[in-house]
Amino acid sequence: MTTTTDQVVQNTPSMFLLYSTTSKDSIGNTIATRFTQAQELDALPETPATAWGPNNPAATVTETLADGTSILRTVKSDGSYTDNEAFVDGTHFTIAVDGLANSKPRDGGGVYTIGGTSFTYAPPSGGNITLTISGATTKTRTFPAWFTVPASYIADTFTDNGPQTFDANCPANSSGVTSGNQIVETYFVLDPVLGYNETRTTTSYVVNGFGAVCVKIDDTLNSFYDYQNDTTKIDYQSQNGQPNSVNTILEYLGMTTPSSAYPSLRTQSTRAVSPVLVSARIAAIEHTRAIERAQRIEALHNFAMKFVNKGASR
Repeated sequence: MTTTTDQVVQNTPSMFLLYSTTSKDSIGNTIATRFTQAQELDALPETPATAWGPNNPAATVTETLADGTSILRTVKSDGSYTDNEAFVDGTHFTIAVDGLANSKPRDGGGVYTIGGTSFTYAPPSGGNITLTISGATTKTRTFPAWFTVPASYIADTFTDNGPQTFDANCPANSSGVTSGNQIVETYFVLDPVLGYNETRTTTSYVVNGFGAVCVKIDDTLNSFYDYQNDTTKIDYQSQNGQPNSVNTILEYLGMTTPSSAYPSLRTQSTRAVSPVLVSARIAAIEHTRAIERAQRIEALHNFAMKFVNKGASR
């Protein structure tokens, strides 16, 4: 599958800023993200004294999927969000993660609403989470808590670790050095309703006179709820607080060096890894994760409809 990404980026004397991202894949899924505040991609100069981030996650995300499903997500500065979803069967659902998005305490709770039926995930308490399914009848289910409530459901922070030896898997380059100023961006997402957390670390090694010589992007998604109908229950929450599945995407980017018989020319032509290129690669990963999230939403939709259609008979 091929993904095409368009981004609105500003290059100021002191930093690279990202305002919006629109991505479309070859099967027709389109995702557009508009940030309330510009996201810092890179601060200049890239030295230990530079002030980095953090970024504010507030944004509006519009998703139009190839199967006709549409999702409008509004994210607030604490990472809480509301989703409004329209499915091809004519149903309209909502998700609300408690916090600024619905004017409730940011306590790790949330609700998925389908007409008169709701799936309410209570905040973690006593080491457990309770799911209440209410409609024509009410059912509850309790399972081990798999998270503690963070300061924000979405966090994007930077750490400057000073001079560090390159990662052993960094692509070979002609910079002539093996260490650089290591800058690590850590992006974290927790979703208490869809049941997952995601951690993406972007590690850049910056060398004076060149820029970023190597960049490592490591994205891991842990899923604690399963709605894929591949267990003995339609919905399945982790019974031991550990993820049901783990999915990792790992990429390395290295600076380019055009072939030349003249070392001086080769050095002058060498290009560091651009922050814009890194942002584009991250956007492609985010597109993949957004489609995975949409699949979870649709699976939860299918489970919810079975529950509703069976009159809560399970």
